[in-house]
Amino acid sequence: LSWTAKTNITGYKVYVYSSGKWTLLKTITKATTVTYNATGLKAGTTYKFVICSYKDTLIGEKSDSLSASTL
Repeated sequence: LSWTAKTNITGYKVYVYSSGKWTLLKTITKATTVTYNATGLKAGTTYKFVICSYKDTLIGEKSDSLSASTL
């Protein structure tokens, strides 16, 4: 996954949609990091992901979802 960096934030939260719900997959604590390689996902499965920026305890709006399938 990759996205465009935002300014004046603490980092990003990566969420995955699976089994009917959104789950926090990773909290990225470095605001300059704009990529994430999702690992440990079940083979032959389609997942949806969204990214949110955050600053301290405030979470920004979710990005549009991105669908990806594992091999």
